[in-house]
Amino acid sequence: MMISGNQNNINLKNTITGTSLPGKIQEKDSSEKDTVTIGGESFRQNDIIMPPDLRKININKTLIDFANSLEADKGQDSQGKEWTVMFYMDGANDLEPHMAKAMLDLEKVGSSDKINLVSQIARLSQDELLKITAEKYKDDAKALEEAKNHKTGIDGDWRGVRRYYITGNKDNESSSYSSKMVENLYLTDISNPQTLSDFVTWGMKSYPAKHYMLVLMDHGAGWPGALSNEFSGSDGQMMSTPSIEAALKSAEARAHKKLDIIHFDTCLMGSAEVAYQLKDTADYMIASEEVASSAALNYGSIIEKMDKIVRNTETTPKDISRLIVNHFTKDNPDAFKTHAAIDLKEMEKVKTAMDEVIEALNKTDTPMYILKDVVKSVQSYGRMAPYHPFTDYRDLKDLCVTIQNDGRIKDENLKKTVKKLITTIDQAVIALKPPATYVKEEVEKVEKSGRVTKTRLVVTEEEIGGGGLSIYLPLQESDTYKKFQEYYSQLDMSQKSQWDEFLDKITHSPDQDTDKSVKAPEQYKITLIPDMEADNTGNPS
Repeated sequence: MMISGNQNNINLKNTITGTSLPGKIQEKDSSEKDTVTIGGESFRQNDIIMPPDLRKININKTLIDFANSLEADKGQDSQGKEWTVMFYMDGANDLEPHMAKAMLDLEKVGSSDKINLVSQIARLSQDELLKITAEKYKDDAKALEEAKNHKTGIDGDWRGVRRYYITGNKDNESSSYSSKMVENLYLTDISNPQTLSDFVTWGMKSYPAKHYMLVLMDHGAGWPGALSNEFSGSDGQMMSTPSIEAALKSAEARAHKKLDIIHFDTCLMGSAEVAYQLKDTADYMIASEEVASSAALNYGSIIEKMDKIVRNTETTPKDISRLIVNHFTKDNPDAFKTHAAIDLKEMEKVKTAMDEVIEALNKTDTPMYILKDVVKSVQSYGRMAPYHPFTDYRDLKDLCVTIQNDGRIKDENLKKTVKKLITTIDQAVIALKPPATYVKEEVEKVEKSGRVTKTRLVVTEEEIGGGGLSIYLPLQESDTYKKFQEYYSQLDMSQKSQWDEFLDKITHSPDQDTDKSVKAPEQYKITLIPDMEADNTGNPS
């Protein structure tokens, strides 16, 4: 998620550790206290770490104790409830004003005899917020001014983490919450998977219903993870994607219930890696491939529409997933650039189809420089975010379509496999927001007498959209790439598919044809221009 202005630069330090907890977890003896058992295999914490600029998150004994605990919370009578919607509002960062306001929006509707609304909201103090914002936006006067204007003191100036059962108060014209606080968790680490597991378990046990949806609201970075914590005294940690999986699996084991929908109200989480990692934690996932803006979100209106539908019509979680995507498309045109609902039960088929494509790529006689040219023209995401390596995300379906349509690729077996992958993606993506328009910077080449004499940057508008799932696809080895590969290799998509082998191959291949007897078409040549190098799309590399 991003606020208007430039995309937030997530300050992540130290390392992240991610694991997957399969239900009940067995703790090792003291000699192996840093070992976690995942799917019958043992992993040392030190074997699954991110680079030094990201903080380590341990799946420690405390989480293991929580995962194995079956003690039930005393729940409220929810006879006849159709849904419990759980909002995990991470405002322990510069998104605090938006999380504070989201509570007021939800209170305009509140829980009903059909839907439970519960939240766990983390907030900074206003002084803390301004300090963090000043550090992040020191070169962005507009963002700084916006942050100052957000100093509204919604519900008073408090910091910490609190739980609410959200009740309706349409007539509430004040800026104070009317819902009763259920529990004060003080400065609980909102980025710790233990905290997420505890919240989901509490929501399911205390407010039972036929179906459950979890909405994760915060920053997102794609496959590295989401949910940051910037309380004073912390160092900006973020929960890794495997740690999110661990938290949700432990909650399922504790509550004996499974999520129907997980909704990422965050940036960049609509990736094949994330969907595959979480395929066993919920039936459906809603997420955006591109960065997302929090400015237009109004969950009150979607809950109101959801309540009317479940009250009068027999619906399924699939129907509700589609409703949410369509709702944001119509009523919140600026909220998401690429909003999609994914059937997680189809992700194993997507992975299998990807493996067939990779096998065909390994056998193809198509030169690698042509494949790299193809990739450069594929729809990419994260360009509005100034942090790296999160700009190396490409639309998986567009990759397949581009391979199909490129006249230089004659390999019919390769084209057959990408056609199958397209079909599989379309089956997995059950709802998709149509392309939207956004502004980008582009290199304009000014020609004179048939040769480039100068270049300039111009602002243009471009349709941005995709097939619903991105994939991590850097084109060259770099320090950033090497640093993140150690962590990427711990993802299920890497361990259970051949994608990481293909990444290694394409990053180490040359950008141009080394056989001068084989010439690439003129429009695909790389042109050197003053002070910068442009790729075949005309964008600065």
